Amino acid sequence: MRISRFLAVAALVILLMFVAACGRNGGNDSPEPTETPADTPAPPDVNEPLEVPDLPPDAYDGVTNFRIVPEGETTEITVFYTFGGLGTIHADQAIFRAAEEMTGVRINNIANPNIAEADEALVEMMLTGNIAELIQAHDNELGPQIDEGLFMDISELIFAYAPNIVRYFNLIPPTRVASTHHDGGIYVLRGALHGADSPNPQPSKLFFIRYDWLEELDLPVPTTLEEFRDTLYAFRDANLGDPDSQTIPFFARQADIHTLLQLWGVQGDWARWYIDDGVVGHGMFSEAYRAAIIELAQWYADGVIDPEIFGRGSMARQELLASNQGGVVVDWPGSTGALNYNEEIREQVPDLDWRYMRIPANVNGVVRSEWGRGSVSPFGWGIYSGVSRERAIEIVRFMDFWFSEPGEMLTNYGVEGYSFEFVNGEPQFLPHALAHEGGIPNFMRTLGSQGFPSMPANIEFEIGAFADSIRDGYLDHLNNVTTIDPFPALSYLPGETAAINAVDWSFMYEFHQGAILGTVDIEAMWDAYIEEARRAGVFDAMEAKQTALDRYMATMY
Repeated sequence: MRISRFLAVAALVILLMFVAACGRNGGNDSPEPTETPADTPAPPDVNEPLEVPDLPPDAYDGVTNFRIVPEGETTEITVFYTFGGLGTIHADQAIFRAAEEMTGVRINNIANPNIAEADEALVEMMLTGNIAELIQAHDNELGPQIDEGLFMDISELIFAYAPNIVRYFNLIPPTRVASTHHDGGIYVLRGALHGADSPNPQPSKLFFIRYDWLEELDLPVPTTLEEFRDTLYAFRDANLGDPDSQTIPFFARQADIHTLLQLWGVQGDWARWYIDDGVVGHGMFSEAYRAAIIELAQWYADGVIDPEIFGRGSMARQELLASNQGGVVVDWPGSTGALNYNEEIREQVPDLDWRYMRIPANVNGVVRSEWGRGSVSPFGWGIYSGVSRERAIEIVRFMDFWFSEPGEMLTNYGVEGYSFEFVNGEPQFLPHALAHEGGIPNFMRTLGSQGFPSMPANIEFEIGAFADSIRDGYLDHLNNVTTIDPFPALSYLPGETAAINAVDWSFMYEFHQGAILGTVDIEAMWDAYIEEARRAGVFDAMEAKQTALDRYMATMY
């Protein structure tokens, strides 16, 4: 039976309290303070480079010697890693086999692959008492897990035995800040995205449109919100697809329309937390959001938005392009653009011309995207507090390996000769990798790539795998669209964590869906909606995030 989210969180809190009592407190029954004492270590000065440890040549050094155990020996490290519907990693995937040959470390992922929700899988592991040595977790759970003692402080081990992680902190200072807890320790490592020589954040979801329909209707590519609206209505009226099936001008595969809200100036990806001139806000309680859903509700009523927008499912792109019904989507570039070359779709729609379009200027006339990829990952991984120091040194070295040159190559390109080859000194994906139905990111997942959340991901590998038309679109967005960084990964004090986790967001989703479907009178219910947000603790959570952000900004600048 699937554990409910409420029971899962409750069970986890109880178990972590037990871990803390037996671990960090050494059996002392006195409660820990709810807030950090005044003498908490200052956050790291990111302007002061860290000294890379100088390791002896006869031991693991992360540069020329990658053996963590002696040649001919193997050690197994148990890991907990799950990533929702994307499944789990395992030792026989290509990059982990290659890593085992170099390091002598074999992974054993004990996460239940049949549980899609990561927090529920974590609770199940804790209930068994068989706790992994190396544990992955998400930003929302990291603070409580650290404070309750699940993770070991590995800062001293990093600075003594992990030269590549130290170099990584120096290369991308925000990762060091994000990895540093409020007590000054490092309990989890955060990943980062780098590459694609540009000062702008890397984009995530881009607009794609049917150029064949634009040509047939003699329409230009829309560049403003008004032109975009007119184009969608023109698609609806012309019904250019299968005459027996209604055209669906705008559709999505993630059960919502959040990607369109930015066209009305709503801030935050998924219209969630954002920072505007140093001030924290939440997109779904803004006047811009109210204006957006009033108009989008009309679009939905007029048949411009997919009538099954809240339940279409993950195959929406393939289904609606193959049936010649879909007109516009906002989604990840690699997998979405690759559908233009999908043989099964082209058999059904030979004239399909499905390409990137630059995001239209919003209601304020600004070409701006809220959907960026943060330089620091919301995921982290760390070592279980019950592990011995000697064992922890081996595990830290294994973590460090993934930040080495061969480790980063495995993460980003896979195994030479299997997924890529060098051409004129540059890695190039092999034809079977480029032809993978789910695009390069999904192909790499079959190898185990992106299997740990805190590896240095190089965006160049994704861009290099794009078809020319997709790459051109990506670079156009990167260089010509103002893209906003997602809300940063912050370290929260226990009281702040409690305020953030106390919010029950169900009222927000009910209001949003009801507004779009026309079952909620937006104008009549707006004040009550804001008051419900206040009762639910949204503004208390906002204040907590503001305080944590102020600490973060004082560290970074």
